[in-house]
Amino acid sequence: MIFSYFTVLIWEGFSINLNRLKLLCNYKIFKTGTEFKFNNNSKILAVVGVNGSGKSIFQEVIVNVFMNIYAKVNKFKVYLDIDYEFEYSLTPTPLLYSAILNDNNTDFGYENLKEIVVKVISQGKDVFSVKIFYKDRIDSLIELKDVIDFNIFLPSSLVVYSSGENETISNELLRYRLINQDKYFNNMFNFNSSDNYKMNLEYVYNNYRSLLIISILLFDNYKVNKLKDLVEIRELLSFDLNLNLMQRSRTRVELPEREVYNIKKLLGFSSTFYHQNEDNLGDGSYKLVFKNKHKIIKDEYLDDPANLYRTLEYLENLNLLKISKSKRKKLIRENSYSIKDIHSYYSNEKKIFELIDSSILKNDKTCIKILGLSDGEYQVLLIMALLLIHGQKNTLFILDEPDTHLNPEWKSKFVSMISMIKDDYSQCIFSTHNPDVLTDMKSQDIFFFKNGKLNSVDINTFGANPNIISSKIFGKNNTISERARREYERYYHLIEAEDSIETLERVEQEILYDFGNSSERMMLLNKIYNKQRS
Repeated sequence: MIFSYFTVLIWEGFSINLNRLKLLCNYKIFKTGTEFKFNNNSKILAVVGVNGSGKSIFQEVIVNVFMNIYAKVNKFKVYLDIDYEFEYSLTPTPLLYSAILNDNNTDFGYENLKEIVVKVISQGKDVFSVKIFYKDRIDSLIELKDVIDFNIFLPSSLVVYSSGENETISNELLRYRLINQDKYFNNMFNFNSSDNYKMNLEYVYNNYRSLLIISILLFDNYKVNKLKDLVEIRELLSFDLNLNLMQRSRTRVELPEREVYNIKKLLGFSSTFYHQNEDNLGDGSYKLVFKNKHKIIKDEYLDDPANLYRTLEYLENLNLLKISKSKRKKLIRENSYSIKDIHSYYSNEKKIFELIDSSILKNDKTCIKILGLSDGEYQVLLIMALLLIHGQKNTLFILDEPDTHLNPEWKSKFVSMISMIKDDYSQCIFSTHNPDVLTDMKSQDIFFFKNGKLNSVDINTFGANPNIISSKIFGKNNTISERARREYERYYHLIEAEDSIETLERVEQEILYDFGNSSERMMLLNKIYNKQRS
């Protein structure tokens, strides 16, 4: 195998940024030689097109290319091989800076580092070529020759969400996530801390969604409060959980001391935990009450929902221990069914961790459970929670139709909410069918797919009328829907054929009654007035 290390370039103020992807093989509807070029330093990109146009496959390709690189760099088995040329940029971090210093053995100031660009070529089983350069402030191009671990030159996190639980966009990411989790659980007391520098793989699966929302609702910082105001929530009062560390063999799951400490800190919000068992994690149900405890939460978790979520995520991950080691290995190797269904392989016995109930106080003083939120409330909180909790420098978000359940007002605020919530040095690529969302996007930041081919956006979408966007991009040429359109056409032909003033006046009244305010109603009424005057 040819294995040389990447190409890295650097410009000030850049976030992670995908630069170029060229397919060197057929991938579903995309042909060999298909090339995608990304706008330089676009922090938010929209992917659009009608159903079946290729927009979800485009997102899938990006995820699977990164999974291919991840597998080859870490010497994992490659289950889905793709041939490609790929370039992306990273914003400088202290870790990347230390790698540059170690490579060059020179006094090179962090302030002189601009942008790092990574170039990868993968073709067949024998070619995997990666090179890295960086540029200083005077644009000197310097190659990194002795990179020890390429993992640090991958995105810090790859976070994937699919509104419709798209299997093809998630399966390979979930496979390697399971490989990492299995490796950890098989050796969690002697886990290699260097694995912390690997790209974090996050697919926002159902089991984790409520945990993300709970994690942000317990805080009162500026960004969280803007979200609470949007959905008219005052605070999260409490939630209930079950803990069962007893295994089938009647032995208890033993956890590292640090994790035990974090779980105890969380259970400390229950009035029963320390009274029951001060030294160990006792099995049972716990009601965690947070009313009037926001100052404690802020101090305990450093005012960062991510710190709380890590504990809840860890507890949810423990449920994988309910799957035998042999079955976990089978899942990792399996191609014939969806590995997205990992959690369906739990035995019928109790899970190690389960979120049971919750109580959310709304602004109108009513209390609801987290699953009592409307689909739109749940989705907007979830998307913003994952952007806030997983957002850090050099994170790439791939969101497949994250605005499906939002009402028109929230759709119009969607892009501005993403901009407010996510880290400035992360990049978000989302797909949408909503023209209202696209009125906040520049044309150069939109990938428009039609019949599997990338098309140019030939209108200025920013601030444009949604009806124009709907016509140009989604092929909807009517401003009213099909049933109303048929009625419009019936009235149009009726007016065209009618000469009786009395009949025209009756038709006019019917139109005023049947049609709401629209350009179509105005056109019909104008046609009547013109006939009456003639």
